Amino acid sequence: MSHRRDPHVWQGRLTGACPLWGSGEIRGQFWYFRADLTGWSFQATLPRPGTLLGGAGNCVDDGSSGWGSTPCHPTWTDVNAAWRLIETCLTAHQAGQLTELGPDSPSPVSLRRYPRQPPDPLPADATPGDPSRQPDGRWHPREFYLDDHRICRQCGGPFVFSGREQRHWYEDLRFNLDSVAVRCRRCRREQRQQGSHHRRLQTAITALDRHPGDATVHLRFAAAMVDLRSANGCGNLDRAVHAARTALALRPDLAAAHYWEARAHELAGRAGKAIDGYLLFLERCPENGGAHRLREDATLRLGFLDRDLPPVCGGSPRRRRAGTRLPVGTLPTMRLVVARCSVDYTGRLTAHLPMAPRLLMLKADGSILVHADGGSYKPLNWMTPPCTLKDGDGEWTITNDKSGDSLRITIEEILHDSSHELGVDPGLRKDGVEAHLQELLAADPTPIGEGYTLVRREFPTAIGPVDLMCRDPQGSSVAVEIKRRGEIDGVEQLTRYLELLNRDPLLSPVQGVFAAQVIKPQARVLAEDRGIRCVTVDYDALRGTVDQTQPTLF
Repeated sequence: MSHRRDPHVWQGRLTGACPLWGSGEIRGQFWYFRADLTGWSFQATLPRPGTLLGGAGNCVDDGSSGWGSTPCHPTWTDVNAAWRLIETCLTAHQAGQLTELGPDSPSPVSLRRYPRQPPDPLPADATPGDPSRQPDGRWHPREFYLDDHRICRQCGGPFVFSGREQRHWYEDLRFNLDSVAVRCRRCRREQRQQGSHHRRLQTAITALDRHPGDATVHLRFAAAMVDLRSANGCGNLDRAVHAARTALALRPDLAAAHYWEARAHELAGRAGKAIDGYLLFLERCPENGGAHRLREDATLRLGFLDRDLPPVCGGSPRRRRAGTRLPVGTLPTMRLVVARCSVDYTGRLTAHLPMAPRLLMLKADGSILVHADGGSYKPLNWMTPPCTLKDGDGEWTITNDKSGDSLRITIEEILHDSSHELGVDPGLRKDGVEAHLQELLAADPTPIGEGYTLVRREFPTAIGPVDLMCRDPQGSSVAVEIKRRGEIDGVEQLTRYLELLNRDPLLSPVQGVFAAQVIKPQARVLAEDRGIRCVTVDYDALRGTVDQTQPTLF
């Protein structure tokens, strides 16, 4: 028999025959046998050798039997004596001097058999886990992982959250065990790519603000905007074109700017300009210049665009090659056709327009609109991109690539047919909005009140920012709410601000001023009832565009 002593645990191993089970005490010291894979093993937990047992409160228990604490005999005072007695009992057992005991036997020896149960087999498709590597493995261990069949929150398709992926999440990445995948792998990859494109664009915007005269910074901004648009449909392509042209103006030898400008034109549906840009890029970028990937991509895109250009596109004879099927998104110009035609729409419903003169508008963004000379400004019928146009003999068939809706235009006579390149649209710029009024009144608050001085624009509060926080000549605080059209909602908003600001002892009392270009009578009555002063401002007078010397009617 071999054994090991340490300050806390003594273990020994028996290879001979053991009793099936027994219960009792060895003069107050509780001990037991249990089985392992190779035989019988003894285990008991005792205080350090040489310590005193202070009476019945001490026990010998390793805590694994589940029997609870067994009180020790009060006559034992030295742990070493307990060790010697246990060794004597084990030696006697090997010599065959101990026999199997019943549960009520008065013998001073206790034996009990604990067979080790084999572990439950893992399921066939399970992935084994390691609880020691799991963040909550000590309290909620996962011995294995099973494939989890789920529905993607983004695309709605079924996917499998595999056991290997779960093990990577919970053991390699150490995610919380409550975390589960809610998107399929494809949607997660697209989401990561979109986040990467957004971060790249934000970095380019920051660099552009810091270095507006650097051509490479403008080029990186154009590339980031084009990649973002290509990935998820977001991004302003006109800004990308402007950035590429700015980079060319700063550095005329920067051939890559032609490539990114052409990419922006291609995504915007301006195939003619895209072809010109790709040709210019291939002409100015040498083959040994290092931009091999861009040259290969430009060559492929150029061949695709040149193949699909319709004969109505204009330009060189090479571009006028005939084609029967035309992706509408590749139209380089806006085409206007005035013709006697009838229109039949088939889709979610069926609509018919009888034969009459109408304007057919084929826009460069891929949309097709049918207008009449009377009625509303809205088109009588239309088809949104992406769609495909099949130009037959006296009949156009437009099919939406996503929904499958079709628009059939039967042409009896063409009265006018022209194409026009509109170029890059600068966008709509509104004048006289609330932000402009706020800027002008912040620069000079005297139209609100004589002697007023600005404290801060967008003064923060817990329920939203106040447009202007001013002080009157007496030093009192004045909260100003600015609107283009003064209505009751604006008065209610300013009332909430005043109630909150008057609770601050450093600001109270706070007066309120409701400023707008036009104030409705109901809003004026409500404001005056609540002690809020109303001021009507003239946007042209604030800008200084009104000639005060010219006589007016009022």
